[in-house]
Amino acid sequence: KAIRRQRQMCIRDSSLSEKAKASECLCINYDMRTSMDDQSQRIFNALEPGTIFPIHRHQNTSETVIVLWGAMREDFYNDNGELAASYILKAGTDNFILQVPVGQWHTLTCLESDTILFNAKNRTYSPVSIDDILIKSLNNHKC
Repeated sequence: KAIRRQRQMCIRDSSLSEKAKASECLCINYDMRTSMDDQSQRIFNALEPGTIFPIHRHQNTSETVIVLWGAMREDFYNDNGELAASYILKAGTDNFILQVPVGQWHTLTCLESDTILFNAKNRTYSPVSIDDILIKSLNNHKC
């Protein structure tokens, strides 16, 4: 029952967005796993414009991104760091979900205040290693 109450708070309460606005990196996440034994990753992310993520990849898992509120742009890059594709995702439209393939270089840009996304991977969270970040994108890294 406590987990259900927490999930409802996260989804319906503006406190997640308020915490993102107050954070230095303009983002905050909320882990939806039910125990430390849970081997998946299911996270709500609250983002504000100005949130910066380095261009990175996940070599052992794909990533599903669903925009629940607000809007964002997901950019895909090739191995040379050149923009290969760009997708605008906006809640309430036909373009609100995206699958990032295993090993795909990517980053996101928050386009609207109070943006909330659901992010899922088929493995538990592990920090991205330096080999999985395009070095030139580190200069702007905030989160």
